[in-house]
Amino acid sequence: MRRSESSMVPEKKIMSRGRYYLTPFQYEHVQELLPILSVESIKESYVLGYNNPKQMLDEAFEHSEAYIVREEGGPIICLAGLFHDIDAQYPQMYAMFTKDVRKKHTVLARGSKMLVSFFDQQTEGMSMSIMEKHGDMCQWAAWLGFEPVGLQEYNNFSFVDFVRCNPNFSLVYKDSSRPMTH
Repeated sequence: MRRSESSMVPEKKIMSRGRYYLTPFQYEHVQELLPILSVESIKESYVLGYNNPKQMLDEAFEHSEAYIVREEGGPIICLAGLFHDIDAQYPQMYAMFTKDVRKKHTVLARGSKMLVSFFDQQTEGMSMSIMEKHGDMCQWAAWLGFEPVGLQEYNNFSFVDFVRCNPNFSLVYKDSSRPMTH
């Protein structure tokens, strides 16, 4: 599905590279995303306990800082964002991909680094959980600088938990490790 120029207000371009850009996730994007979500994103919505993919997208719109990546004049490539949970040390980064993402592997690679740098401007670190069976996605997380820190079971599926500390912040957790000042 391609975006109809007359059906939506021009999208604000937060970042762009070539023909692709990042824009804030708007509610009208939900209907555009539903028919083009990847099979993996749809299956994961059910694993995570949603009744349907629309419920997952509605929650992303309501409760996260979310953005879409789109090709100029073309379809959405992915939805990515941060869930800020007050009980968590770091926000949870997530991504939901569309069917076209496999055709746009280079765009995903370059754009992912830019997205992480964008999020680095606002947070000291990020977390991510990826289904263990998606080894390629786990490698993608590691390539983005996330480190695996454990496994958890959820609805009979294993998830790898990742954490990425922002390299622009000096994080010192133990007083004995802090530099001495005179």
